[in-house]
Amino acid sequence: MEFTESSELVYQSGMKYRNVKPFYYKLHFHYGAEYEYLHPESYYALKKDSHGSWWIVVYAGCCWDGATKYPDYKWMKYPSLIHDVLHWLIKRGAIEERCNDLIDRELQHMILNTRVKIPWWQGGEITKRLRAALIRRATGLANEKAAQGTDTPVHRIVI
Repeated sequence: MEFTESSELVYQSGMKYRNVKPFYYKLHFHYGAEYEYLHPESYYALKKDSHGSWWIVVYAGCCWDGATKYPDYKWMKYPSLIHDVLHWLIKRGAIEERCNDLIDRELQHMILNTRVKIPWWQGGEITKRLRAALIRRATGLANEKAAQGTDTPVHRIVI
């Protein structure tokens, strides 16, 4: 995956990163999608291969804000993009709202299986499992807190 980042330039509505070339990510959990989906401006897509596996395709030009509640370490940027795209797919109706917990599990899976080495000064490889569990818990707690005290449906991400 290649992306550009800027501390001075805001790409789109507060987004910090922009994908430079297309890449594919195979989903590890079943999200109940019944059809393929292509974003109207072709920034991302949900595709099914001939074996029945679902893939997220992120095209060049897709922008995202990084890890919302976590520092933007190199090993966190890729999982944060996939996490955001999955939330955008819920908002667009391509996958069901009930799959929100699976999105956090997908994030945890990506952190545990990242090919980017975590430097020793960020806890190193030893703390990878603990870090993944804490991030999953933090995203779940943030979603629960947002839903408390309201009778209206919660939109977890604004596009």
